Amino acid sequence: MRNTVIFLSGASLIAALPTLALAQAGGGAGAAGGSQGLSINASAQLRHDSNIARTNAATAAQRGLHRSDQKFSPSVNLSLGKPFGPHNLTVSASAGYDFHRHNDRLDRERIQGAAGLALNLGVCAPTFNGSISRRQSELGEVADTFGNVQTVGNAETSWSVGSTVSCGKSFGLRPTAGITYQDNSNSNAQRRGTDKHITSYQLGLGYVHPSIGDIQLFAQQRDLRFDDKTLQRGNRQRSYGVSFTRNLGARLTGNASINWTNVKPLDPNVRSFKGVNWSGNLSLKATPRIQVQASLGKSITSSLAVDSNYNISTNYGISASYAVSPRINFNTGYSHTKRRFEGNLGFFAPGTAPVNLLTNDKKDSIFAAVDYLFSPKLKFILNGGHDARSANAAFYDYKNNYVGLTAELSL
Repeated sequence: MRNTVIFLSGASLIAALPTLALAQAGGGAGAAGGSQGLSINASAQLRHDSNIARTNAATAAQRGLHRSDQKFSPSVNLSLGKPFGPHNLTVSASAGYDFHRHNDRLDRERIQGAAGLALNLGVCAPTFNGSISRRQSELGEVADTFGNVQTVGNAETSWSVGSTVSCGKSFGLRPTAGITYQDNSNSNAQRRGTDKHITSYQLGLGYVHPSIGDIQLFAQQRDLRFDDKTLQRGNRQRSYGVSFTRNLGARLTGNASINWTNVKPLDPNVRSFKGVNWSGNLSLKATPRIQVQASLGKSITSSLAVDSNYNISTNYGISASYAVSPRINFNTGYSHTKRRFEGNLGFFAPGTAPVNLLTNDKKDSIFAAVDYLFSPKLKFILNGGHDARSANAAFYDYKNNYVGLTAELSL
């Protein structure tokens, strides 16, 4: 009953937003003199998922979850850009909550925040940044290797701080150096085996020229340590490579990166990795109304939700947008991701082999969305899509169709 009232209130809120937006537009002359660079907006989304449990019917029943569910997600977003002299401060923040009609165990706050300070000290330009996020774990990945299916109620919290400095003129050679620290944790006690912290160091030498582009030679070390060292200690990743960014004419922009990577786990029972990783992105403004983007990449990453030391991820995707009119915009796209997980967390005595051990998976996603600018302050977004995942263990296989309606109001 509680969530039914929430959903009816959410639907009423979205329906009432056009009147509120027009009222604001009519009386907006006195409010136009807000802080320069400050943007605040509120949004509300109603979304239906055919398989919000991200698993088969039997496993969803074990978890006590309804596969089909509706979710109402209100949020408030803020962004600020504040230049002072040659320096610049940026802040962004978002706070919201997810209400589920059936699966109220998954009701959870959504918090994101980031801040950056860029200084211009003549020859050198140091930057300082930090971020934090908290959200419900992706249900398609939450299951430990002992077969525990009751670990669905879990909030992931991640925060990071870092700094970089680059020296040199606006074009020519520019040496750079940076360091970043990340902390990642789970709220569910049964998921804390994947809690980790990561320290990354980077050195680089760049060359910037308007007719050539931005070329960067870099070396990076990434030290990952698990908090619970009785399961595993972590790994050390070293990468050496080159990246390139350039505007290829007025309509085409692109960037590419390639590096050789060596991942050395700190535990002897985990396989190491040595090989080449890459990434590439292209953006084409085919016509004044049509824009197309394509991307591909291979990288070494880690997950808070999956019980593994690290994973090798390969992905590619394409998307397009079409401006039907000044008020209506259409977007669509497709993506494919393939992952291989290395280093199962934990030790297993004879006769206690792990179950539901995720070693590899692949996921295909398609989506489409229509944006409608009702007024300068109000936008509606209707979107939908289909996700299909297959893995080595049938526990992780699922298909999901979704549709959602979002209203965004600028305050």
